[in-house]
Amino acid sequence: MRLKFIAKEDNVMLENLAERAKQGDAGALDDLVRQLNEPIYKLALRMLYHPSDAEDAAQEIMIKIVTHVGAFQGKCSFKTYAFRIATNHLRTLRRRKPEFEFGPLDEMAGRIVEERAARWNENTSEAHQNLFVREILYHCLQALLMALDRERRLAYILGEIFDLTGEQAAHILDITPEAFRKRLSRARKGLREFMLQYCALIRPDNPCRCEQQAAHFSQTGELCVKKLIFAHKDASNPDYRTFFRRLGELDELKRVRTLFKTCPDLAAPDTIVRRIRKMASSGQFELLRLD
Repeated sequence: MRLKFIAKEDNVMLENLAERAKQGDAGALDDLVRQLNEPIYKLALRMLYHPSDAEDAAQEIMIKIVTHVGAFQGKCSFKTYAFRIATNHLRTLRRRKPEFEFGPLDEMAGRIVEERAARWNENTSEAHQNLFVREILYHCLQALLMALDRERRLAYILGEIFDLTGEQAAHILDITPEAFRKRLSRARKGLREFMLQYCALIRPDNPCRCEQQAAHFSQTGELCVKKLIFAHKDASNPDYRTFFRRLGELDELKRVRTLFKTCPDLAAPDTIVRRIRKMASSGQFELLRLD
């Protein structure tokens, strides 16, 4: 699934929903939350690594958005307004455990297990092999993002994954377009150089192969169905061999970008919408005065 910022044609609809929500329309508030749920969650997921952390952060962000609907003055699109709230929240969160666990990119190579002879246990079904390979792939890509500092991580997510223009992203981050381009360039350079040197999905002769890593960690017991945090929530559930084959049809740099744009493809939990709806109907949002 291709990650996108909210489509341009949805701008007017979002702003209409925001205006109606300001007037106390509970249905409009519910629709507004539903429209923003997926992009906000996927932004949080790329920033925080773990799905449960992303869900918690997305809920906190949505509460901030709906309680600040009344402050929206139309000086920018509502999607930009919402993403400014989201990025400010994410950049100031207390540092999460993965940000300490995963060092900078130049240390990531030490995590590659040189087990070229690793083979699947004969009891590992093809379905489980598919899950394990995707789990390893998603862990790796998320870990590489965590190896970037927060400012470069945000720049990469907004510019390379969500396809924002330099002007859009700079406005969201409250920096100049030139400063944004510099951050994005440094983030791209670091990730591309690492993957061009180590990832076999980018260059077949490289040492790190998802299946090899998955087979090794499956044998050691560190990778099992009960410990999955990404693959069992995958929205598209692709067969990894088909995905890898299609990836190989792209040129090297497009492979890097495509991997980060499409993996992991986790659906935004509907629980966020339900929780916001419950809190709104409870009367906690005084500015909205929802019935």
